[in-house]
Amino acid sequence: MSSTNTGSHPAASSIAWTITRRLGMVIVLALAFFLSATLTIYTLFRIGDTRVPDVIGKPEAEAQKLVEKAGLKVKVTRRNDAAPADTVIETRPGPNASVKKDSTLSIVVSAGPAKSEYRIGTDAPTIAMMRFRGDL
Repeated sequence: MSSTNTGSHPAASSIAWTITRRLGMVIVLALAFFLSATLTIYTLFRIGDTRVPDVIGKPEAEAQKLVEKAGLKVKVTRRNDAAPADTVIETRPGPNASVKKDSTLSIVVSAGPAKSEYRIGTDAPTIAMMRFRGDL
């Protein structure tokens, strides 16, 4: 007396289809969550970033305009160098570095070659006076 009532037991293919469908939905939701979390984190940490323009070798005035156009503040330092006077010789951070907008970029500008302390035919008092006036 066995009964073949299919109403109380669902078919095996129907159960497999339900499990597959639910598993597929979980995978899709997990991928959507992962993608949105990644995009959110990337956006939070990249907002306001800009690249340092390459101003090495450019005149000081032009370099300052380029840096300010990129949304950065400028701090100028001068140093004696073999490069022509008023030419940018270094930036900190370097060219193409990623920095936050409104941060300060230090540019080092050449003051020209160092002036010699000793000149032929000058005595110590004259050299001291020249140093005092800024001629050396």
